[in-house]
Amino acid sequence: MRLAIYATPGADTVLWRRGSAWLGRDAVSDTPLEQPALTGVAPHRLAALTGAAARYGWHATVRPPFALATGADARAVLDAVAGLAARYAAFDVPLEVGELAGFPVLRPTGAEAELAELAAAATVTLAPFVAPLDDAEIGRRAAGFDRRRQTLTARWGYPHLFEHYRFHFTLAAPCAADERARLAEAARRHFGAAPLFRFDALSVFVEPVPDAPFRLLARCPFGGGR
Repeated sequence: MRLAIYATPGADTVLWRRGSAWLGRDAVSDTPLEQPALTGVAPHRLAALTGAAARYGWHATVRPPFALATGADARAVLDAVAGLAARYAAFDVPLEVGELAGFPVLRPTGAEAELAELAAAATVTLAPFVAPLDDAEIGRRAAGFDRRRQTLTARWGYPHLFEHYRFHFTLAAPCAADERARLAEAARRHFGAAPLFRFDALSVFVEPVPDAPFRLLARCPFGGGR
C-alpha cells in the first residue's frame, strides 16, 4: 500500500467534475467517465495521453506517493494530515493552462508562496511515516537532476521539493508542441479561461496494491477560511 497527499477540489465542485471527466476517471467513486470530445484531438489519443494521470486521479501533488515506514499505519498518517490541515485557512488559487517539463498542466498564477510553504510543511510533517528508499530507487529517481535535487531525493525521497516544488494539475502526458497547443486550446474551452481552485483541504489518497488506481481515502479540511 502507498499513500499520497494531494490538493483536490471538493467532489461537488465544477473543477472536480471537469477535471475528472477530462481524465476519464472519478477517484472518489473509482469509476470511469466519458471524456469530453475535443476539437483536434481524437478520442483514442486523449485516452492514451491521460491514461497515466487518470490512475492517480484529478489532483495537484502536495506530498508524492510513499510506502509506510515500519511501525506506521494509515490511521497515524490521517491524524498527522488532519493536524497539519487544521493549521491552515482556505485560500483561492487562480489557475491557467500551461506546460511543465513538456506536460500540459493547469498551473497557478498566484499564491505560489503559500502553496510551497504548505507542501514543505507536509514533507517535513510526514517524514516519520515514510519508508526509506533503497539506493537503487534513489538513483533512479535522482537520475539526470542537479546536485541539489539529488540531495533532496536522497534525504526526502523526491527531487521536486522545497524551492523546486511546482504546484500543478496534470492534463496529459508529454507530447509534441503542436499537440500541446491543441490540448491547451481544448483545455481552455473545457475548464474556462481562468479557472479558480479553492484550496480548503488536504486529500489523502491510497494505492491499495501496486499499480492499482489511486482513490480518495479521506479529505482533511483546513481549520478556517479567508
